[in-house]
Amino acid sequence: MAQRLEPAEYMLETTVLPIALVAHRVGLGSGSPLRAHMRTDFGIPPAA
Repeated sequence: MAQRLEPAEYMLETTVLPIALVAHRVGLGSGSPLRAHMRTDFGIPPAA
């Protein structure tokens, strides 16, 4: 999962892309799984 979360974290920090688009680009399909995985792995959900 780190192979998807690290690029997602980078994109969220360095671009203005919406969470749903970032999730799609890293292969998570939608924003919901990305939010859930980031909450579990980092302790906080992503913010756009």
